Amino acid sequence: MLIFNSKANLERPGFRPKIFDEELMIAKVVSQFQTFLPEAAIYVYNNRSTDDTVTEALKAGALVPGANS
Repeated sequence: MLIFNSKANLERPGFRPKIFDEELMIAKVVSQFQTFLPEAAIYVYNNRSTDDTVTEALKAGALVPGANS
């Protein structure tokens, strides 16, 4: 799924998955999108995960709205 980041920046696609307890896979998913779409902003939306999904997403380079980074 590709969506645009904002009306002001229509040339930079973004990927925005919703995630829940994906600690073991989120870094791989973020990395794969960065490889194939290096210009994309990868936003990960946490859906109340109870594991370290947010930490792993941030370490992989994703943007996680609402996370303290």
